[in-house]
Amino acid sequence: MPDIALIICTYNPMPSSFRRVLDSVATLTIPPGCTVECCLVDNNSQPALASIDYVQDFLAKTPWANIIIETTQSAAVARRTGMAATTAPVLLLLDDDNQLEAGYVTNAIRLLRQYPEVGVWGPGRVRVEFTEAVETWVEANKWLYQERDTPAVAYGREPHWTDYHPPGTGQVIRRDVMMHYKELADTNATTLMGRTGKSLSSGEDAQVVYTAIKQGHAQLL
Repeated sequence: MPDIALIICTYNPMPSSFRRVLDSVATLTIPPGCTVECCLVDNNSQPALASIDYVQDFLAKTPWANIIIETTQSAAVARRTGMAATTAPVLLLLDDDNQLEAGYVTNAIRLLRQYPEVGVWGPGRVRVEFTEAVETWVEANKWLYQERDTPAVAYGREPHWTDYHPPGTGQVIRRDVMMHYKELADTNATTLMGRTGKSLSSGEDAQVVYTAIKQGHAQLL
């Protein structure tokens, strides 16, 4: 069984950004004795991911990665499709513009072992880079896009949102937490859902964190 599953959901990705994401995954440093699986969930893209040259190049370099097609237009549904297609006990969820540092998976596996009580965690440092010119106020408020710089490990079980609650970018989630969240979502027991269709509203990342808290897990940056 792989140690960690990378699930990358995308719908009509921007080539310049998505190519960087795939390159970062292909060049990850994997600890000795650990294995990784990667599922690209094509959420009804046109053209299909499998027909894109740089995606084919990525798959040729990473035999542990594959493509799954999910035609229902929903980030939440796409993530669950990726979860069903993988087997690892830990999930690393990525959007199609989340570029990883080379040591990201190595650190995730280390933290898994060091903090078994943690159910969900994410990056302490997130750097936001805009691919085109933006207004001055946007450039000055990158925190709105989850930019942060938290140099030390921090975790807890507070039921309200705190600075150490992990952002949606690059969330690492124990499978049992995500399975319980799926059960709640399937029975409409959650109040917020992920992005659907062209809607950009999303509360799934936060509700996954609260699901972990209710299960007795902590969360970590």
